[in-house]
Amino acid sequence: MNEDYTSQDKWNVDWSKKQRIQHKGYNFGKLTTKRKTSISLDPDVGSHLDKLKEEKGLFLGSIINQSLRNYFQLEVR
Repeated sequence: MNEDYTSQDKWNVDWSKKQRIQHKGYNFGKLTTKRKTSISLDPDVGSHLDKLKEEKGLFLGSIINQSLRNYFQLEVR
């Protein structure tokens, strides 16, 4: 068990001393929470993402997140 994590699902952290905590595949920061993952893409998908990245000036993660939100019909937070 991570000593920074309490049983009440609350963080017991002094955020002035620690900027990020990793727990069960998630990366928790003072202001953000991110799910870390690694995927293998087919070459055509990878090429398309590279093209979009260049055209729009966005990070790959942003493009993939927006595409998945659209596909799953999720609301933007």
